[in-house]
Amino acid sequence: MSRALLLASLLLLPGCGTPAPVPLVAAAPAPAVPDGATPVATQTVVAGCSMCMFEDKPFTGCFWAVEMGDRRYVVEGDALPQDHQSHGPEGMCTVKREATVEGWIAGDAFVATRFDLLPFEPGKHPQPAGPAH
Repeated sequence: MSRALLLASLLLLPGCGTPAPVPLVAAAPAPAVPDGATPVATQTVVAGCSMCMFEDKPFTGCFWAVEMGDRRYVVEGDALPQDHQSHGPEGMCTVKREATVEGWIAGDAFVATRFDLLPFEPGKHPQPAGPAH
């Protein structure tokens, strides 16, 4: 009987090999919206190269731009795609496509804290003739 009692007590007690719970790590807070800037909540926008796709003449060079409502903004911020092939078949200089974004508007720039390109859908958005450079 003492063996059964000893075995039962060992099964009911937590052992030394029980891993400790892993603490949850909170995500880093989004940067604060600067004074005078307009916050932009998560939304889907049309994105492409400012010069090649939207034909913005004041720019020489390729920069991400987005259309929000009836306005167009050059995009700034660390959330932009880093491994994007600009002149590839689905690149920013080749096609307009959609992106899910959030951040803020400061003057004529959209500062992205999120910029997620969505898969390209042929025929969804009118495309210009091609790169302007």
